[in-house]
Amino acid sequence: MRINGVLSGYSDAAASGRRGESPESGLASVGVLADGATVADNRDTAAMVNVLSRYDVTDITPVEFSEMLQQLYDQGAITEQEYQQLAAVRIDLDNEGIGEDESVDLVDFYARMIQRQEHFQELDDEAQGSRQVAQAAVDSTGCRSSP
Repeated sequence: MRINGVLSGYSDAAASGRRGESPESGLASVGVLADGATVADNRDTAAMVNVLSRYDVTDITPVEFSEMLQQLYDQGAITEQEYQQLAAVRIDLDNEGIGEDESVDLVDFYARMIQRQEHFQELDDEAQGSRQVAQAAVDSTGCRSSP
């Protein structure tokens, strides 16, 4: 399955990672995974490591990210649902005006996005609290606001 436009602007989705590293270069450093499985225990995990070892999500372009997702899906490392969920990253990048060949630190990008959302939530909570105080003041005077 391919999502139209995810690889737009990229001519060879089968090429190796942009850093030219061999897929095996990252395997030795993986060791045991959080759930106790090792790369040798799980073909999908090995495929994931194979692909991810070629990319640096702290220095990746949207086109490279799309290439990485496609490879993860093609090698069975992620499901179609996971592929679709991760492809939404491209929408976030596009919404922020990140060009398809502009390098971005995805960790920093999403950390800043979370901070903005937390800030907006705080503002919303403050506004809700102000409305409740105002309503309590109106209620205590016995006045009712007209519709």
